[in-house]
Amino acid sequence: MHFLLALLVLFSAPSIVNANISVNGSTISWSQEGWFEVQRADNFMELCQGGSSCEVEPGLYNVINHSSGERWENVSVGVSVNGNTIHWPDDGWYQVQISGEPDSSICNGTAFCTVTDGNYTVINHDTGVRTENLAVPATAQQQSAQQSTQQQDNGDSATELVDASGTATISELVEAAATISDTNSSLSILFSALEETGLTESFNQANERYTLF
Repeated sequence: MHFLLALLVLFSAPSIVNANISVNGSTISWSQEGWFEVQRADNFMELCQGGSSCEVEPGLYNVINHSSGERWENVSVGVSVNGNTIHWPDDGWYQVQISGEPDSSICNGTAFCTVTDGNYTVINHDTGVRTENLAVPATAQQQSAQQSTQQQDNGDSATELVDASGTATISELVEAAATISDTNSSLSILFSALEETGLTESFNQANERYTLF
């Protein structure tokens, strides 16, 4: 994916800024200036590139501004489980209890909570939102939900890229291709779209001059 990032910088010339990351529900957002990427923190799978926000499943994410080089590690979205550690966003005062034992109190007011195997209730006392029967470690069903979402995102990105190829610029095609996590698929779709738009020669000239890949 690195050459796709280089292409986007070459043809889009984004501004370099300092940006703050915010989480609202299941959406990570940032300043519209700069060119951003969102990855899963556990395996660095690319979920979103470009744009100004990213809709994700509960979990931990890395957000990268490729224009400035800034990184935000382990951005928490929703209540999630990583190994035996429960994470939550910075949006209130949280308590963790053993499920079915309301008088128990495992963690109070911390940024995360490391627990033994079992089921837990996580309460945001500022909002009153409760997450019941959270399994630790995460169940196979919880883990597969995020993987299936990413597979669907890849298919949508490929379709949108080919559909847009009739009028898209090189930078738009590169940005759309970069959102596809599978490198081989993104290359194949990018080259097909470039051929459809008649931009292959310009692309090759830029690649020869700057040795993008």
